[in-house]
Amino acid sequence: MNFLKRALLSTVRKKGKSIILLVVIFILGNLMAGSIAVKQATTNVEETIKNKLGAEARVDYDWNNIGEDDDIPQLDQETVDKIGKLEGVKYYEYNLYTWLNSKEYESYCGPDCTMGGMGEGADFEFYGVQIPSIVDISENKIALSEGRVFKQNEIDEGKPVALVSTLFAEMNNLHVGDTLSFSMNVYSWEDVDDMGYPKVVSTKDYTFELIGIFDASLSVKEETDDNMGMVDYSMTQRIYVPNNVITSINDWSYEENKKFNDFGEEYENFTEIIPTYYLKDASQLDSFREASADLLPKGFTMSISSDAYDSVAGPISFISWLATGILYISIGATILILGLVVILFLRDRRHEFGIYLSIGVKKWKIVAQVVIEVLVVGIIALTLSLFSGKELANGVSQKMIEQQVINNDNGMIYYATGPGGGGSGYVDQNEVLDTYEVTLDADYIVMLYLIGLGTLLISSIAPTVYVVRLKPRKVLM
Repeated sequence: MNFLKRALLSTVRKKGKSIILLVVIFILGNLMAGSIAVKQATTNVEETIKNKLGAEARVDYDWNNIGEDDDIPQLDQETVDKIGKLEGVKYYEYNLYTWLNSKEYESYCGPDCTMGGMGEGADFEFYGVQIPSIVDISENKIALSEGRVFKQNEIDEGKPVALVSTLFAEMNNLHVGDTLSFSMNVYSWEDVDDMGYPKVVSTKDYTFELIGIFDASLSVKEETDDNMGMVDYSMTQRIYVPNNVITSINDWSYEENKKFNDFGEEYENFTEIIPTYYLKDASQLDSFREASADLLPKGFTMSISSDAYDSVAGPISFISWLATGILYISIGATILILGLVVILFLRDRRHEFGIYLSIGVKKWKIVAQVVIEVLVVGIIALTLSLFSGKELANGVSQKMIEQQVINNDNGMIYYATGPGGGGSGYVDQNEVLDTYEVTLDADYIVMLYLIGLGTLLISSIAPTVYVVRLKPRKVLM
């Protein structure tokens, strides 16, 4: 009779010991299965949310490394281009901006809310772009609904052409081909009115051809109790123009301000270049940040879109940390407890093993028999714990998450590293928690069997040293 057949017969005949072993492994297996299931669920949440946040990296000021007496650092075009050549970059963009005034148009700020069209008018954000196709369209933050995007010569030459949102166009009865009229006002802080407001001392009118209308609804979330009505409508008010248009407007404003205001010798025509890099894959964000750190001058740092996840993932991170700890503890407990149980069973079988040795059975075959007996029972117990461990993990983790949310003061977090802070990088804590789900998927099953069987092998092999040290004559005397 070979050792495999002996192992199977021993498992069947010694039902009491097999059941005890099954129960022990099942209980410990539930701990491993539950912690693995939770770990897989939290990993899936992280991947899903980070993919939703996109693969964007934005250069920001590092105020911790800028002293009070230091000048505000500037980023030159050469550095911007060098970082843009790093591995994984799909394309990059930087955006200049300014504000122009209009007494003709109303500004959309939400349902039943409008601003402008009376008195001094309203100010509108003019947002410069360098890439003709408009990155916000490529990144699905807005969608072109009418007209066209920019042409390369319009970008290069700073042509007065613009795109506005559908809400802005509808509110002001605008269509593709219309002419938009705005003005830049310069105020004198030396000459104020009776209310203390500075007077307008210089004005320049600007007209733009409306070449396109975009839908910004992709970047606007509905007002709900979850986000407490904190809805960002900035994308609906944005007006896209070439970067060079912004430069010429700001240059004129700078020269006029020097005429009417004494801002001191330190007043400079400062052009702020803050680039955003769009990567091919969100998994490359961390390595890209490390690589760009060597190229960025002092005073700058790189923030990545996945940073937003850490702001809202408190309950999930805690559960993930706890699951990892329980997994390590359960593995150690399984090896220790199961090892002791196997040793106790082996002591009762000393004469059996002594007979095997006396008739010439190799010690490795006896060891293999013990391992097989443990594995047969262990596989059955692990299979049962697949389902019960999942349900246990789901119930316990949901309760813990609910308690964490109650104790967490962060209701809704908005964060985006894309240009202007708009777009897909909108994440609230409830969205993160809704993504959390414990599932019986292939990764969970494979992981449980790999860890479980590995633990069983260690637990059963270690005590077999006891068998190897057996002396047939002493055992049978």
